[in-house]
Amino acid sequence: MDDIVGLIGRDNLVADVVAEIKKGKHVILIGTVGIGKSAVLRAALDQVESNIAFLITLRDHQAKGQFVEMARQMLDLDLITAQELDLPAKFHGLPGTQVDWKEVKSQVNRMSMRDLTHAIIPALARSPDKPVIAVDDLTSLTPTQMAFWLAIFDHAQVVGCASEKKARVRKLWWKMKEINVKPLSAPVVRDIVKKYIIAKAILIVSV
Repeated sequence: MDDIVGLIGRDNLVADVVAEIKKGKHVILIGTVGIGKSAVLRAALDQVESNIAFLITLRDHQAKGQFVEMARQMLDLDLITAQELDLPAKFHGLPGTQVDWKEVKSQVNRMSMRDLTHAIIPALARSPDKPVIAVDDLTSLTPTQMAFWLAIFDHAQVVGCASEKKARVRKLWWKMKEINVKPLSAPVVRDIVKKYIIAKAILIVSV
């Protein structure tokens, strides 16, 4: 729906997120499932992306998948090397963009979270500019996984979303600026529905 009517009624919220990102803060958007956290985060990143040297966007909802995807994008950005990910020797010395991810993905998937972290942290630490890591969902983290993320916080700026702040990973929330995503007001919802219906009608007529 965002592609049709845009992000309506969230301008101030997006501006708040943009302001915190520009301050270099770790940010967490909190709100119920489906309320639009990810859309707000994407809109904020769109406004600041041109000023971010290294942006890593993670859409997997599971911690292991997030770390594997982080490794892939860091490889593409030449922030991490094939050697650090213990990939076959034929990839050593190649730019990350020349590494065939389909060929090495299963090997990276077999790495433990600890081994992935031990490869990722030094690579982030030597980055010439602090990377920004945008995470679509941090809700399901366990205390062990939280420890890996806290290590990343020292070397990257993390902005993400969660449907709830689980007490068992409270140390993570303490380090993040919390921004609540609340339900839209009734007039804004009516405006969205009206614009959506009109847009759909125009599409149908044009076909």
